[in-house]
Amino acid sequence: MARRHSSILIVSVGSLALVGLLAGCSGGSNGSTSTTRDTTTSPSPVGTASPAGYRTARFVVPLTVTPPSWRPGAPTQEQANFMTWVSADDAHAVRFLVPVTVYRPGSSTAAAAPAPSDYLPYLRGLAQAGASFSDVRTTTVGGQPATVLTATSTESLDGSLGCQEKGLAAPDCYGLQADLVLRVAVMTVRGQTMVVWERIAASASTDLQTADMEAFQRMLDTVSFR
Repeated sequence: MARRHSSILIVSVGSLALVGLLAGCSGGSNGSTSTTRDTTTSPSPVGTASPAGYRTARFVVPLTVTPPSWRPGAPTQEQANFMTWVSADDAHAVRFLVPVTVYRPGSSTAAAAPAPSDYLPYLRGLAQAGASFSDVRTTTVGGQPATVLTATSTESLDGSLGCQEKGLAAPDCYGLQADLVLRVAVMTVRGQTMVVWERIAASASTDLQTADMEAFQRMLDTVSFR
């Protein structure tokens, strides 16, 4: 299962643009620190990278964002509902997800993703399954209201953040993981939930985690929706 762990940001796909820096979330965890595992390789993106940022071409929420310093240029993957930058050593990852389905804790069957207005309460509700949330902040991303928080878990909650398409098994989606710390941003853009997060290894030093989260915030500050 590719781990999908990182800091989480929830965004509704109505008008959101995110600029990414570090990674992680539901379903597996790609890399040593990510929620749900992101191990898949997708076709080369056809978006445009420039000094002004990366301009998406396939992602369902059109946006421009400045890529992470550890992987400038086009994303590692860009699909309709998922986009990610992963460092060459897999130590860092930033994810953008518009969830289609989710795997609720204890269920082996995917369910429709919560409505935008219900996603954040759903995410916070994962505390009943071992998740913990801290440093919760209300802010804006690309001019859209967003909630940013740090998420950890004592359990591997594959698919809890969401799946990028129907028919995927929980390990192929993204979720909170016991070995990851995620800085997550959640928002609603164009009537859709958009979740952006950075995946950080739980074993990383406090200084490194802080530096990664600060870089993630700087990336979010560069997001603009088109």
